[in-house]
Amino acid sequence: LRVDAASAVTTTVKALPAADGVTGESVGVGASAAIAVVTDTVSAGIANGATAQAGAATISATSTSTAVTEARIGASGGSVSIAPAVAPPFHTATTTASVGTGAVLEVASLDLTATQTATATADATAGAESPNAGIGVALGLAIGTHTVTASVARTIRATGAVAIAATGSSHVTGKGTASSGGAGDSSGGSTVDSQIAGEKDHAA
Repeated sequence: LRVDAASAVTTTVKALPAADGVTGESVGVGASAAIAVVTDTVSAGIANGATAQAGAATISATSTSTAVTEARIGASGGSVSIAPAVAPPFHTATTTASVGTGAVLEVASLDLTATQTATATADATAGAESPNAGIGVALGLAIGTHTVTASVARTIRATGAVAIAATGSSHVTGKGTASSGGAGDSSGGSTVDSQIAGEKDHAA
């Protein structure tokens, strides 16, 4: 008896600026949002009430699930500029290997495994520049709910080995980078102008 379920899913959402960026004569407002909502479910098992007699029984559920979001924006205005960038992935991954309730399951051996690798990554970058006031806001918030389960809900009668294992690897990373410049900005190093130019060039 062998029951296998496997999935490999990668979801990528990007919101990038136009080649010329965002410029306003008086007020420059640019906004960028990359939002991903991903639900990935993988399940393998013997259902509640199902009967089976087998030699070697193998039940395996395997999932590799990735969600990536990236948002970038640059804005400039003659007086005021505002540039928000948000990139939230909402990532739910569930992997289950199970033997449900029911009569005694008689097997020579049982190998029950659930394996999951789940990754959620967010990257937001915003740059704003104006003579009076520049406001750059970047929100790189990654939200991951990752669950992996191997379970048995009935008696197992085996003449050989019984192995039950659940293995999960979860990576959730969020990054936000914002820069702004207005009156009196004379700091050394990288300027807001160069930040905005970089965002414009990124989409070219």
